[in-house]
Amino acid sequence: MPEPRRDGEAAADQAYCTALTKASGSNFYYAFMPLPRARRDALFAIYAFCRYADDIVDEAADPAQAAERLTQWRKEWRAARAGHAAHPVTRRLVRVVADFGIDPGLPDDLLDGMAMDLEPVRYPDFEALAVYCHRVACTVGLMCVRVFGCADPAAERFAVAQGMAFQLTNILRDIGRDAAMGRIYVPADHMARFGVTEADLLKGRYGPRVRALMAFECERALGYYAEADAIARRLPPQDRRALLPSRIMGAIYRALLTEMADREFRLFAPVSLSAPRKLYLAGRACLAHLADRW
Repeated sequence: MPEPRRDGEAAADQAYCTALTKASGSNFYYAFMPLPRARRDALFAIYAFCRYADDIVDEAADPAQAAERLTQWRKEWRAARAGHAAHPVTRRLVRVVADFGIDPGLPDDLLDGMAMDLEPVRYPDFEALAVYCHRVACTVGLMCVRVFGCADPAAERFAVAQGMAFQLTNILRDIGRDAAMGRIYVPADHMARFGVTEADLLKGRYGPRVRALMAFECERALGYYAEADAIARRLPPQDRRALLPSRIMGAIYRALLTEMADREFRLFAPVSLSAPRKLYLAGRACLAHLADRW
């Protein structure tokens, strides 16, 4: 069990997590803001843990150095679970895990997914890609639904479906950025089906075949959004009410897919939404949520 923290130390740890989340400009920040402070702060701690690990993988020039730093971060998490945290993020997260009944193995699963990015990023088929998506995205959703206060076991299936949708959206959005790092997340069998080669993606070649492939991947992501909505509609009312942050995230990420489609999947240039548009989408999602429209 984590040792109790003095009020000043706990507040400093939380401030660190909140600042890291806010500085990232992540869509999560907008989704978490409507929540009561205790839940919002807990989610900031989860995000900070993920962000720290993601930066280790993406910012290190040397993969071996990144692997060592990721190993150290894993050791820090395990030390935190044993009551010996040395970092403000893990000190805060271990408290959140205890307070909200989160499976303490989920952060380890997340780190397993992050480690996959340190290997040559190629996936032969969607089944292999789904393992990666579950580790880096669905684990986050599974932690979050506990913080939201969902009690029905089906909420976990919602978290997995929406996590898959979000990660597939990220893969499409970042295809140019990932290609610049030599990473290809699109499954090889999908590429073969549409006659797209690795060189097409790595060199940013846009054409009808690439456009058709991206449209296919977009439809798969939309299928997961639809699955998540269907699960949510069958949840008890109190669990549906608890999913407001997921509604906001879903609205923002679906808008990203719409933006990509409007660009005819010319995705080798950055795709993003402005802060005012995110705020608008968040407000509209809140209104839909109050009306319980899924």
